[in-house]
Amino acid sequence: MMQESGGEFVYIKNTYGKFPAFVFSFCNAILIKPAGFTVGALTFADYFAALIWGEGVTIVMVKSIGASVIVLLTVMNIVSSKLIIKFCGVVSVLKLMVVAFLLVCGLAIVIKGKGHRENFTAAAFENASTNPTDYGLAFYFVAFCYTGWNSLNFMTEELQSPTTTLPRGGFLGVVTVTISFVLANVSYLLLFSVSEIIESRTIAMDSGFLAFGRVGELIMCFGLLISCLGCTGGGILCISRNIQSTAEDGLFPEWIAGISPTFHTPVNSILTLGTMCLGYFVRGRLRPHPLPRHNGVVLLLRYLLLPPLPALYRT
Repeated sequence: MMQESGGEFVYIKNTYGKFPAFVFSFCNAILIKPAGFTVGALTFADYFAALIWGEGVTIVMVKSIGASVIVLLTVMNIVSSKLIIKFCGVVSVLKLMVVAFLLVCGLAIVIKGKGHRENFTAAAFENASTNPTDYGLAFYFVAFCYTGWNSLNFMTEELQSPTTTLPRGGFLGVVTVTISFVLANVSYLLLFSVSEIIESRTIAMDSGFLAFGRVGELIMCFGLLISCLGCTGGGILCISRNIQSTAEDGLFPEWIAGISPTFHTPVNSILTLGTMCLGYFVRGRLRPHPLPRHNGVVLLLRYLLLPPLPALYRT
């Protein structure tokens, strides 16, 4: 095990040299990840604003909320690594609880005598593709779900016992994520037909609504919101170490590797990453949101107090 922080950068550098490592860091830490964090913050902002303000939401409001999320998570990363790690830990537990609720939705439909049990019979595979290329494409689409393992060694130097912690964390993390995704898909297949799954733009929230009405829909929406916060906050934590390690090797400006004497965190790399994320808010247009802009706070009260109405998230 290479006991250096920086993620894949360290392995590429030690295997292929500094230039390929620089290319990786430039693409990963300057282009790909900041754009992804921006999308996560915008997703949170879009759903949050739609629930609170309803039809009065504007693009400027959504972008302002998203930028505020980036600023908040950046500050949390600067103030304390332990703080953001604990925050991500709490978010992870909440996300697992939401996944458990999704399974309850599937069981509730089965108990009601409904559900699409035909999805688990041989007949469901009658028209399945036999083209090997399609299977390769299917593996590609689900690969993103299991990429968290490569985030383990971004902070190797900050761990007390990396040789013990990293293998244990990798095993538990991959197993937990795999089981969660498989069970979530089992629940989807119990709740919907294949064509409904393909057509749905908000499959998780549709699942909550189908099983428990508005309350279930709100719970799944809450799960989406906390997931966005956790992924973005944890991503800033990890990728800032990638930037720091690249700067320490002289491939980025050395001042970026600076450590805060007060907070003992790589403040310059965190600020650099946060600034790049904010830069992505300047341009770009948002796609139309699948959640209709209803009455904002009144809509939220309807979720909590009134009987179910027609589904909001279906188009």
